[in-house]
Amino acid sequence: MLSGLVRGLGIHTFPQLLEFAREDFTVKQLIFMTKSLIRVDCGVIEYFGLVTYGKILKDLYDCVDYVQSKEEFIDLMSSMFTLTNRYQLWLHQIFPWHLSIFFKKTSPEQLLEIHNKLNKSVGNDEH
Repeated sequence: MLSGLVRGLGIHTFPQLLEFAREDFTVKQLIFMTKSLIRVDCGVIEYFGLVTYGKILKDLYDCVDYVQSKEEFIDLMSSMFTLTNRYQLWLHQIFPWHLSIFFKKTSPEQLLEIHNKLNKSVGNDEH
């Protein structure tokens, strides 16, 4: 899910904002669109584990109100476009996902056994 959110920002949101900035939209309209498009992602991405990137998105959300010109807006969105796609590259191609083979799943039987041992160790045999 997290990778999909970052991918969406990198291949849809920031490129579209850059495209809009090159059209007849005002800076005020561009700010409104930016805040509307990233509002949900700001909290969700940080919550699901990309803390630094999530904070950068929140900072973008807060500071975009201070953009004075289309040139500033384009510079800011170009930087976010690049950063976002680098995060996506890391998530999708560089992160060592193969390491998950070392984190074996616990079976329901193993969980029941652990539960029973814990209950015995605290003197609670009812469950």
